[in-house]
Amino acid sequence: MKKRAKVNLLPTDKESHIFKGGGTIQYIPSRLISNDDKGWRKNQHLYITTDDEIKEGDWYLLLEDRIPMTTCNDSIVLENLNKIGAKKIIATTDTSLKVVISDNGKGNAQMWRPVPQPQQSFIESYCKNPVDKVEVEYEWWQDQDNTGAGIENIGEPELILKLTSNNKIIIHPIEEKMYTGEEVIQLFRDYQNAKAKQILDGSEPIIPLEWIKENIK
Repeated sequence: MKKRAKVNLLPTDKESHIFKGGGTIQYIPSRLISNDDKGWRKNQHLYITTDDEIKEGDWYLLLEDRIPMTTCNDSIVLENLNKIGAKKIIATTDTSLKVVISDNGKGNAQMWRPVPQPQQSFIESYCKNPVDKVEVEYEWWQDQDNTGAGIENIGEPELILKLTSNNKIIIHPIEEKMYTGEEVIQLFRDYQNAKAKQILDGSEPIIPLEWIKENIK
C-alpha cells in the first residue's frame, strides 16, 4: 500500500551530491561536492518525512528548527515529540544518519545501517521539478515463529516501509484527482456527520483542514 510523505530540501554544511546555486538545484551523482567558500553554492540534503509515530532510535525534524535529530529511550520525550508534531524521517540523502538494526546477540555490539535513501531517479526528477509531497510504498510484515513455541508466539502484523535490496524506498508521484459535484457534496455530508458525532461523544474537536486531508482519497 502507499502512504503520503513530505519532501524537505534543507541546507547542510556536509559534502553532498545536491546543491543550490545560480537559482537552480543541481545534482551530481558521480561525486560529492564541498560547499563553496564564496557562498554562491550551498549544499543540500533531501529528507522524506511522515506523520508516523516517532519511536526510540528514529530520526526526526522539528518544525521550528528543521535540524535532523535522533531520539533517545525516554518515553516522555517520545510522547512529547509526537504531541508537538515532529516529523519522522523515513529516508534521506544524508548517509551520516544511521539507525540500529541489531545488537547481533553481543550485548552492546550494535549493528548500524544508514537511514533508507530515495531512489536516484527520484532525486534527479526532484532537482529538475521539485515537489512537496509524494507517495511511498509500505508493506505488511509479521514476525515469524522460529522457536517451535506455536502460533501464539507469532508477532502482530506491522506496516513497514517497503525497501529495495539496496536500502532505497519506493516513491511515486501523487496523482491529482478531479472530484465531481456529487463527490464534493458527499464529502461535506461526511464531515458534518463526523462533527456531529464528535460533539455527541465529547471527544477532541475536529480540525476541518486536517479532517479533509485525512479523508480525501
